[in-house]
Amino acid sequence: MSPETMRARAAALLVALGVGEDCVISPLPGSRDQRTFKCRHRGQEFVLKGYPPADSEPGAIDPFESEVAFYDYLESCQVGGVAQARGWDGEQRLGIFTFWQGRTPKPVELGSDFVRATGQFIATINLSRHKLPAALPALPVRERSVSALLASINQALLAGLPETLEVIEPLKAFWEEDLVPAWHEVMKGTLSGFDLANQDPAQTLPEAMTLITPGDLSVENTLIGPNKQYGFFDFEHAAWTDPACLIARFFCRMDTQDRAALLPDFMEALEGIPDLHPLAAIRSRLLLPAVHMEQALLELFDTQQWESLESVTREADATHRVGWMERLGASRKRVKRALLMLGQA
Repeated sequence: MSPETMRARAAALLVALGVGEDCVISPLPGSRDQRTFKCRHRGQEFVLKGYPPADSEPGAIDPFESEVAFYDYLESCQVGGVAQARGWDGEQRLGIFTFWQGRTPKPVELGSDFVRATGQFIATINLSRHKLPAALPALPVRERSVSALLASINQALLAGLPETLEVIEPLKAFWEEDLVPAWHEVMKGTLSGFDLANQDPAQTLPEAMTLITPGDLSVENTLIGPNKQYGFFDFEHAAWTDPACLIARFFCRMDTQDRAALLPDFMEALEGIPDLHPLAAIRSRLLLPAVHMEQALLELFDTQQWESLESVTREADATHRVGWMERLGASRKRVKRALLMLGQA
């Protein structure tokens, strides 16, 4: 989306906020999807964000509705470290926010302070989660138990590579020779780990122990302000989640070698959350290899709906070969990480 396209779409919203047509709109640095822009007007700075059309797939999260609900929840909890939502346009699927001054953390800064700040953010948004319910997406079916999560990944892989992509030989070979065999090893190791821990993977997670997740909890969606305060953004996939999945996905996306050393810091920050699962840390360690395999699929298909791969790739073909090769490389790294984690879980 170009700045002028965004200006036209956001015209009514900007007028409602008293921002004139002389505002300067430019792409926000670091925006991967080209639908987030910075707006400057008479010394004020805002962030304009456009949302994709709602996915028609059953169970798909509407990113616009999810972010609106989450910001309403944040306001009711008076949570700091986030931008403020200034206005929404449901027809144009737009949101406008205050500009949170900061920069992305550097690799050297991804230590205890970062982990504690992220854990504290999660703790804060969950302290009153049962008293202040928000219209967030329900706990996904695949997170109702460990068995359900493993089954969802297994189902996607057993369905095979979508026919439209089988013509890309390296991708097909990776799927059949690396991805699927690695998954079988990970699934077997994960089930064995839960058995050794005397945990039933088929046990349904009690509703009271589910947590609110802001969605893509990652370094890319974190800022460090001038006063060293951490800020968080991008809540399109905010929903209810299994705490073990939340923790495992955070460390998976953080992709640090110091996971074992930093996990206690994260768990200490979560102390005080009502009804936190007593074995959340152990379950997250056991789930980490499977979550890396989940991420391997997300690296390929870049969607939360990879359970229905045919619909996800209905417009894909061999003309996008270079892009698929890049995704394949990222997915291959995830598979290697999953196998490494399997030996450490």
